[in-house]
Amino acid sequence: MFVLAEMQDTVRVAPGAFGKPTTDIVKAEVDAKYAARVVNDVGLCVCCRDVLDVGDGLVYPLDGGATYKATFSLLVFRPFVGEIATATIVASGPDGVRASLGFFEDVNIPSKFLPTPAYYDKDSNIWTWRPDLGDDEDGGGGDDACFHLDVGLELRFRVAAINFTRVSKHKRGLQATTSTIEVPGASAAAAPGNVRQRSSSVDLDASAPLPSAMEITGSINEDGLGPTTWWPDDEPMDET
Repeated sequence: MFVLAEMQDTVRVAPGAFGKPTTDIVKAEVDAKYAARVVNDVGLCVCCRDVLDVGDGLVYPLDGGATYKATFSLLVFRPFVGEIATATIVASGPDGVRASLGFFEDVNIPSKFLPTPAYYDKDSNIWTWRPDLGDDEDGGGGDDACFHLDVGLELRFRVAAINFTRVSKHKRGLQATTSTIEVPGASAAAAPGNVRQRSSSVDLDASAPLPSAMEITGSINEDGLGPTTWWPDDEPMDET
């Protein structure tokens, strides 16, 4: 879920910091620039783990600071496709369910990745899974056979895709370009070798909210996934 990413960037050090170790100042500047920021096709940056290399400082005319070309490693939040994680349901709607990891809010579980068959009640704004219990005593019906996806429930989900979106300005207005890493088809549990990456662009309405820079698409359409209250602790789940 967390990885190390090596990056290069130009870092400016203010004159007031010249008396401190260059590596420490560069690390602090990298933290200030990248912490809590989504880097396209990389992930959500947490902090600078280490400064790997710092070039010679250059001082440009009319600028008292020194500029360094630095190579550094960042601790990055970027789950892999097929990974299982735990989140909390924060919203529900006709298109599916949204969940939060606490530090990351953009987890979307679309209706096609909910348990089958699942039904949406627009009055209560809640999705419900109604499995066919066959010849069980519930007969496949009744409230005992209903499993609700209530806001506030903790759930396990499998990462089906990761979307990185970059918004840019064009003559026609704003355009969003999304890079998606996903498993083709309806299953999020495919072998890692089947993961693919694709890109798409759309024009944005000026009045529409900007899309998230990073979004996780999750799936709970497997045994053992979904709200943890659905599955007793004595039933182990295969996370391979």
